[in-house]
Amino acid sequence: MGHEPPYSAPVSSRFAPRRRAAADARPPARPAVLAIAPSVELYGADRMFLRAMTALAAAGGPAVATVVAPAAGELTGRIAAAGISVTVSPFQVLRKSLLGPRAAVALPRMSLDVVRACRLIRRELAPGGIVYVNTLTAPQWLLAARLTGRRCVCHVREREAGRRLVELALVLPLLLCDQVIANSRATAEWLASVAPTLRPRTTVIYNGVPLPECRRSRPSAGRRPPRVLVVGRLSPRKGQDLLIESVARLVRSGTDLSVTLVGDVFPGYEWYRDELRALVARHGLADVVHFAGFQADPAPYYRDADVLVVPSRNEPFGTVALEGMAHGLPVVAAAVAGLREIVVDGVTGRLVPAESVDALADALGVLVTDPRLRQRLGAAGLDRARRSFSVAEYDARMTALLLGGCSGHKDAAIARQRVDDRGH
Repeated sequence: MGHEPPYSAPVSSRFAPRRRAAADARPPARPAVLAIAPSVELYGADRMFLRAMTALAAAGGPAVATVVAPAAGELTGRIAAAGISVTVSPFQVLRKSLLGPRAAVALPRMSLDVVRACRLIRRELAPGGIVYVNTLTAPQWLLAARLTGRRCVCHVREREAGRRLVELALVLPLLLCDQVIANSRATAEWLASVAPTLRPRTTVIYNGVPLPECRRSRPSAGRRPPRVLVVGRLSPRKGQDLLIESVARLVRSGTDLSVTLVGDVFPGYEWYRDELRALVARHGLADVVHFAGFQADPAPYYRDADVLVVPSRNEPFGTVALEGMAHGLPVVAAAVAGLREIVVDGVTGRLVPAESVDALADALGVLVTDPRLRQRLGAAGLDRARRSFSVAEYDARMTALLLGGCSGHKDAAIARQRVDDRGH
């Protein structure tokens, strides 16, 4: 859909005879959306940010969006390849470790970030434009948007329930926002439980994933051990240790399977990767569990798998589960937060109690030994991904919400859909 440019320089009436020359001398239109990408890798939240940016670019209009990132990486390369402007401007990214004693070091730097962010916003973003911040990890940009008089939208893809001080530190900066996007109803309800005034300005937009052009070919039963896949950053909250423990129990009972872990750790969390490898060695699973590392394109692994497992201790949404369903895989997932909104127990996969190694082993054991059940659940999952989590709907909702709040863009119908709507 076409839009008028969100910004044009005024021309004084006393220069009317030279209007054409003045127009030719104007600087290029500044963007309607300045998008902040705290992470430059290609995990779930990063891929969905890339999806939103390409949707904005496809919406038309000059200089619809430009992206600001703290460093160059896989994500910025993909964004630039899509023809979208990228500015690398280092800033502090809020990690969980910085919410403790290290905050004394991080906060002064974030204060300086606000000053630099204000300068960049004034230079790059047209009045009436929107600062769109991906995740809760760059709160300084929310303050900078407020100080510069720009509208601000934050896309919340986290859910840190449990530690009240951490919750407050993460959620209260959202009070600076004009609009909040939550990636699931579970995320939205968590935000409202911490700051009830956020409820009327929160919109739930589920992630969407494209259906792969080439889905997995199902090998005949007995040709090889069933292949189990886990995709995601190696992290205690993602629960890869729980999966390894459950696989150890299955192998001891005589179940034949192969497991691949796709993903790597945040810098500073190498200890967890070492613990996982030690756990594999302790159970004698070196020939069963394989570490594939980070993969910018995990599609070949989805195509090669028989079952996807998402053993997370905490999962605000669970894009990986949705990607597995789009590839026709049955999903075994922990019954936490957003995963309960994606996986339908007994229909598209199995939901098991969080942190229960026994329940995870039981559900996985049934699926790896029953190819017909895998096929039935996988087909149902593919149908659900197609009907309820389409990428076209995600693109349309994101574009309407972001451009609906900008000067010159009036299509804000989607922006009025709040968290209490039934949605999907």
